[in-house]
Amino acid sequence: MNTARNASPSQAQPGLPGLPDALQEQEAFAIAYQAYLWGYPYVKSLLLRREATHPTSRNHAPYNQFHRYTELAKPGFHDFTPTVEALMNVGWFDLSGGPLLIDVPEVLERYWSVVATDIAGNTVSYLGSRLGSAPGRYAYVWRGWGGDLPDGVTRIDIDSRFLITLVRSLVRQGREGDLQACVASNARFTLQTLPGARPMPVDAGPTPPLSARPDAPHFHSLVFFELLNAAIAEAGVLPGEEGVAAQFYGLGIGCAGRFDAERLSDAQRRGLQQGVLAAFGRVQAHLQVSAQRQGTWFFNYKVGVYGHDFLSRSAIALGGFGAMVPEETLYVYAMTDAQGAPLDAARRYRIRFDNGGYPPVDAFWSITLYTRPANQLVANPIDRYSISSETTGLQHGPDGSLTIALQSDAPEGELAANWLPAPPSGPFWLVLRTYVPHAPLLQGHYTPPPVTRAD
Repeated sequence: MNTARNASPSQAQPGLPGLPDALQEQEAFAIAYQAYLWGYPYVKSLLLRREATHPTSRNHAPYNQFHRYTELAKPGFHDFTPTVEALMNVGWFDLSGGPLLIDVPEVLERYWSVVATDIAGNTVSYLGSRLGSAPGRYAYVWRGWGGDLPDGVTRIDIDSRFLITLVRSLVRQGREGDLQACVASNARFTLQTLPGARPMPVDAGPTPPLSARPDAPHFHSLVFFELLNAAIAEAGVLPGEEGVAAQFYGLGIGCAGRFDAERLSDAQRRGLQQGVLAAFGRVQAHLQVSAQRQGTWFFNYKVGVYGHDFLSRSAIALGGFGAMVPEETLYVYAMTDAQGAPLDAARRYRIRFDNGGYPPVDAFWSITLYTRPANQLVANPIDRYSISSETTGLQHGPDGSLTIALQSDAPEGELAANWLPAPPSGPFWLVLRTYVPHAPLLQGHYTPPPVTRAD
């Protein structure tokens, strides 16, 4: 049987006493910086699952059950950047008691996917329309489980105790009654454990649960390391990362014991705090500096599976936990306008697609607007959070072009129909999702139109 505590000692000793303060501070900075770059997804997944399974939380569901949404995403929907066009089932699974079985129904005439993500943000299993996955029963199994599955069950091995699984099904907004049809379709994805399953205990955490939003204070203080150790105590680390975690034991970080900053010197605590702030800034910046820029848009082709590229893994987890591989969904994002200035609600912007110039996809595309740094949808009077290939009522120009208006106040004239509301104030960013993209997108041969200023 697996154990979540096989990756690190239960206690670790602080750094060597007697070092000059300057060296203690520098060493602590280096440890904090690297531990944060590596450990951010572990902390975020801990907070996401604690919130999602806590009975006081909105839209909660116990472990090994789905919360089944009956409406599309809106402000307050999730702590990670949600898809607005797809209806979702969301479940956190605990495989410590044995496999979890999922029954997949036949789904016709709509995009659908079932994507499982491990504790570090790697998307490790895909079922869905892109792959032509067959209806039937599948089993998520914590690797190393030696039991027998029922006949006819397809085994999916997972390297972590916990995983989050999202069922996404496209809602055809222009098709009457399709939301209700999609709700019924998603209800046919069902879960069950094997008889006698007894998962290991789980710490529910504080009430109310701590937020997983990147602007929450614990992502910017030494509390981060308390949370990292708590995540490791319950779930361990992924196979092959034990040696990475061991580098941080000297200051009591990355192990299954409680992190205690009071055991450290003032110099060490200063270094740790500086390392946290520097690492968060580096993770945030990596979304842009690691991507391939085309005009005002950034293409990131290394998403979903990261190997030992921990910085990229953390950057994607910050932007949206559980991002899929490009073949399923290529994420393209804009944080600046055509003049290189950050997108801000103080300005008005336009995106103009020529006739036939939309992203080439098999399923659908969408442009969604999120606040920064909280990555939240923007409440607005028309309840519109994205514009997509599924959006109805858009106004096209005489030449067939489509101009999207991004601004806080409602535009006048025909552009009012094409308004994508920005927040009342502050920075924001755009995510262009391309579901089942064609080769020009995957090979960098398609560039979306620029985000230009209208004032």
